[in-house]
Amino acid sequence: MTTEDVECYSSTYSDLNGMDPRKHYITVGKDQGRQQHCGKNLTDYEASQYINRYPDIQYEYGVEEEVTTSYETLYQNVREHYISHGQK
Repeated sequence: MTTEDVECYSSTYSDLNGMDPRKHYITVGKDQGRQQHCGKNLTDYEASQYINRYPDIQYEYGVEEEVTTSYETLYQNVREHYISHGQK
């Protein structure tokens, strides 16, 4: 984790109870599916392009034309996927 990630993790998760954010992620956060990096938050346009570019994203979350939930929910799911799997 970078210094920025440590600060972001600490501000995102308020239940660290004084534990070092790096240690918390390794011992607790990872198993809970928490994000250790605070990456770029995609705009709606970027989320849409991300969906259209990758068939596996379309398969997992659906294509925009067939959305059964709100676009806001779809884009948020895609943003989370991007942060945990897509950004390099």
